[in-house]
Amino acid sequence: RYRSPRSSVAHLVACITSSLPQWAGKSRARLRSLHSHSAAELCTAVLIACNFLTIILQTTIDPARTAHPDVFEGIEVFFLSAFTAELLVNLCGHRLRSFAVSTWNKFDLALVVIGWLSLADLGLPSSCTWLRGLRSFRACRLFRRTESMSRLLASLARSVYGVAQACMLLALVLAMFALLSVEFWAAFGAGGRITNEGGVELDYSTTRGQDFGFEYFDNFPKAFFTMIQVAFGESWSEAVARPLMSTPDSLRNAGAALFFVAVQFFGGVILLNMIVAVVLGVIIKDAVADDTRADAEAPGRAAAPPRHHEDYILEPASPCSFRVDAAGRPTVVD
Repeated sequence: RYRSPRSSVAHLVACITSSLPQWAGKSRARLRSLHSHSAAELCTAVLIACNFLTIILQTTIDPARTAHPDVFEGIEVFFLSAFTAELLVNLCGHRLRSFAVSTWNKFDLALVVIGWLSLADLGLPSSCTWLRGLRSFRACRLFRRTESMSRLLASLARSVYGVAQACMLLALVLAMFALLSVEFWAAFGAGGRITNEGGVELDYSTTRGQDFGFEYFDNFPKAFFTMIQVAFGESWSEAVARPLMSTPDSLRNAGAALFFVAVQFFGGVILLNMIVAVVLGVIIKDAVADDTRADAEAPGRAAAPPRHHEDYILEPASPCSFRVDAAGRPTVVD
């Protein structure tokens, strides 16, 4: 049947318009499948690791970026181009709204944009040189590409509330000890002179040429940082505690020893390990939940109900009966 040129063009446009969403949907599905393929994820993880090792190598042999600028800039352009292509595949494989929902996608986009800005000669001020240092954050993308590391990161994120409570408790305990230390030793070693256990007066100052009490216990911020140093076990014995336990007053020496032992015990032993216990509790809980979910999703296998650890100890044995066969041998019957 005859059609005018105008109607033929309209028909062609209508056919293309009607088939475009279907073609776009198939292409988007292919790109999404390609991006989520295990081989593609492995290649991206290898690129991220190689890029991180290259950054380490550059900051080791050429931290000023003057010996081999062209070589390392070419390597950076290669990795950045590969990450840009991976980002475009991910963007084209998803709708813009679904792409923007993921925090990891926003993180990837920010790293790519920052990478190109650091390479471009835009005449940025010297205060913006930190943009190049953000390249190292690309290694964080390994958490997304590795399933076990992704689970670990998710468990750490879920433990933030409990860890924050434990840290607040630790800070409260150390703050109380810090307030006491300001009252006890703020004026210790004033004038750069101390008296040892033998009653000999000596010149004593810190490595920065300041009075002992002024540097470590003069006010609350200094004392609080000193208590953190003691709780974390960072050279506190020789630098902080020993001078305070070497005075002519044996009672004050014993009190100082008990004070710092208490700080180390409550802060460094109990509360720091409590933070670790909170994180481990969340990780173990998530691992048990993953195992239960895997059992439920296994074909032909029902998920076992959650059981307390005492159930395995106190559960009575299941009853059974015996039957004696013709030869006189007993046989268990369920």
